[in-house]
Amino acid sequence: MEKTKKISIFITVVLIAAFVLIIGIYAFRQRKTDNVNNNQTVQNPVVNLSVDDKAILDEFVSCQKGYDPNSNPENRNDPNGLFYFMAKAIADKDPQRCDNLADGQDKNQCLKTLDIIASIGSGDDRYCTELGKINPDDGVVCEAMVKKDISLCSIKDAFKNHLCLAAAARNDNVCQELTGSYGSKGSCLSTDGNRNSQNFGVEESCGQINANDAQSLCKESVAFVKAIEDKNYDECAKIDSNSGSFTKFFCQVAIKDDGNAELNKIYADNACYEKYASKMAKIKNDPSICENIPEKDGQNKDNYQQCKNQFQ
Repeated sequence: MEKTKKISIFITVVLIAAFVLIIGIYAFRQRKTDNVNNNQTVQNPVVNLSVDDKAILDEFVSCQKGYDPNSNPENRNDPNGLFYFMAKAIADKDPQRCDNLADGQDKNQCLKTLDIIASIGSGDDRYCTELGKINPDDGVVCEAMVKKDISLCSIKDAFKNHLCLAAAARNDNVCQELTGSYGSKGSCLSTDGNRNSQNFGVEESCGQINANDAQSLCKESVAFVKAIEDKNYDECAKIDSNSGSFTKFFCQVAIKDDGNAELNKIYADNACYEKYASKMAKIKNDPSICENIPEKDGQNKDNYQQCKNQFQ
């Protein structure tokens, strides 16, 4: 059975109530080009490629061109596909793209993401009304954030309410008050990479999170709000690439004037190497290719180790 892969993210304050897309979601750090250690296997020239091997290399070249907007966002072979699809909707500023999603929950998550970014960027609370129709807490947090009014934060869930307070005040010091263990249902999205699992794909829960994770994710939510509000790309860098990879990704795509170019760059540097690096390294007998796997010390640690083990 394929190993379950849990990747989660907390997006931002309004998603606080139902889908703060941050905790441990998918690796999106820019791929590194570190030199390979001298003790690695010396690569041999590639000769007489099989048809299958050539096809893999061709697929990688095609992947490097960027995200394919015609790909199926709900493909059961790609649990991350929905988030790339959402990033495309963000880049295009096109909520109608969300209507193409067959699953009602996926569609709502897509629309919520665009609404929260629009509300932050414009300072217009009319988007909060739409969010409130899906989840009342979302509407409350949205209004508090847009109006920068902490008195509006009245959510029973302690974790969500602290996120509301921190985002409304644009003050991540509030996050230090999170000192316990918190449930994440309705506050976090996770993906299950096991295609045989009933929970395959995206679900609105990441299980229990400890105080350190809660504080970190709270601070990253504040950074996200500040980045979108001020159109400050550097603020996105404060979002951890491991714990908040897709939050950082959405932040970068939303801020750039050419969001599609940013999307394609991140996709080429991350998704393509996650999928093809191990295969290419074997085909080319080149262990240095493994070094291009993003988050090789975190989210993709197993993927990276499997790639390296081919040369032992």
